Amino acid sequence: GINAEYMGDVERREVAMRDRVRKLEQREDDVERRAVDVASREISVTTREATVTATEADLTQKAAEVTEKDVALEELRKSVDERRADFGAARGIAGDPPSGAQAAQG
Repeated sequence: GINAEYMGDVERREVAMRDRVRKLEQREDDVERRAVDVASREISVTTREATVTATEADLTQKAAEVTEKDVALEELRKSVDERRADFGAARGIAGDPPSGAQAAQG
């Protein structure tokens, strides 16, 4: 009887140990899956950061282009204003009365 009891006890311990090993293996698989998930998220975040950086660079470039166009437009306005002044002075010297549009602009 004692031998059978002992063998039964050994079998129960063996079953319990196998159960623990199975649970540990499942935990290990879960940890590996989580690690892969975290790595995937890190890659995704890195990709998004790169996209944001590229977008910022693009916006900076576009802002510089807009600034250049603003400067060019301002220079064009000055040139037009100078030409209008020259034209107005020439018309005034010639004694021509200003047109209705020029009179309205003052």
